Amino acid sequence: ATGGASGNTVTFTSAGSCSNVGGTYTMTSATGSCSVIANQAGNTEYSAAPQVTQPVSATTASQTITFPAPASPAAYNSSFAVSATSTSQLTVTIAASGVCSISGGTVTMTSGSGTCTLTASQSGNTNYSAAANVVRTVTATTVGQTITFGTLSNRVYGTAPFTVSATASSGLTVSFNSQTTSVCTVSGTTVTLASGGQCTIQATQAGNTNYAAAPSVNQSFQVTQASQTITFGAISNKPYNTAPFTLSATATSGLAVSFASLTTPVCTVSGSTVTLTGVGTCTIQATQAGNADYAAATPVSRSFSVTQASQTISFGGLSNKPYGTAPFTVSATASSHLPVSFASLTTSVCTVSGSTVTLDEVGTCTIQATQAGNTDYDAAAPVPRSFSVTQGTQTISFAALTSKPYGTSPFTVSATASSGLSVSFASTTSSVCTVSGSTVTLVEAGTCGIKATQAGNADYDAAAIGLPELLGDEVKPDHHLRGALEPALH
Repeated sequence: ATGGASGNTVTFTSAGSCSNVGGTYTMTSATGSCSVIANQAGNTEYSAAPQVTQPVSATTASQTITFPAPASPAAYNSSFAVSATSTSQLTVTIAASGVCSISGGTVTMTSGSGTCTLTASQSGNTNYSAAANVVRTVTATTVGQTITFGTLSNRVYGTAPFTVSATASSGLTVSFNSQTTSVCTVSGTTVTLASGGQCTIQATQAGNTNYAAAPSVNQSFQVTQASQTITFGAISNKPYNTAPFTLSATATSGLAVSFASLTTPVCTVSGSTVTLTGVGTCTIQATQAGNADYAAATPVSRSFSVTQASQTISFGGLSNKPYGTAPFTVSATASSHLPVSFASLTTSVCTVSGSTVTLDEVGTCTIQATQAGNTDYDAAAPVPRSFSVTQGTQTISFAALTSKPYGTSPFTVSATASSGLSVSFASTTSSVCTVSGSTVTLVEAGTCGIKATQAGNADYDAAAIGLPELLGDEVKPDHHLRGALEPALH
């Protein structure tokens, strides 16, 4: 500012949201207003100048975040430090999401698969606006692991199955498999010896989302020769209709035992499954032929009696049916799987041919299912099932009648009932036309209505009244054509 004509120096002061040193002002707040005040006190030649004040509005300052990108990828369960600063010097907050967590400035990877997202933010204050968030991502990777699997001692062939154990540095469960399945097999952690020779067991750990697969570790041992015997328990007596059942026997060698029937008319064997084929004594022999490591075991035979079996019939309930229902089939099964026969106990109401039932009249129909048995099965108890044959419904089919000129000779009409019973006809407009039997006689010009009826009988309810499709004929005078028919409901 200048002192005008006096040329005297102007001095500055401040008020409000600012401070000054001479003519340099610094904003001290982001709210309110700064007053820039100019004064000239005058001297011996000039009086003091009027004070001049200029306002300056305060606003918040912007800020930015500096957030160095952390190294990527990072392994599961590893930790690393992160930090970020703001040009405002305000504290920056870092939040973690995805496959990581953060405590203080230390990030820990919580999975070996996925993405860790780190977001740096500074929300600002009364003097600074919020900074734009800065996002950094780190890809997760799995951690390597190793297996510790101790040496295995030699064993005699025929030794009972035994367990093996190993550990992984990850703490995950170790799996086992045999690399020499002709000599030994593995189920879970259990090793079963199959023959003499060198058995090699492999320990593996496939890893998961956090750990990479471990390098496999093999351990080998020798299986030496042994003898064998068969253990084959007694078999209880069984009725002929017993379902096929399995046998079990063991050889001390651990080799599979074979089975054969010595009485094939009574029973047969497929693998370890016995099927009963007749009544009598069934004898099963268990054998183990041996191999280079085992001598053949002494065969062991077991006998049991196959007795005659009983049987039952399953014959479900039969629903009521209206008279006129088409012939229908019934079905039933015998627990013996022998064919079931059917007969009517009420032949006046219904008859049976094979498994087909024909309805003959209204009443109660009783069908009996039987199975006579054979050399292996006793006859089954007969099972009767009853149902009601109710009166049938019927409908009338009565085609539309064409218009006719007065003077037309008497003519016949026809209609049918779904029951097959005769249909009767009557005029509903006797002043225009009359009906005798099925013959219509025209009396005068007008609309002729013909009604078809069927009264029913012991087997059928009366049919609903049938009218032609066009609801009647219009009788026309000769040489005089009328417009559309005028339907009359009668």
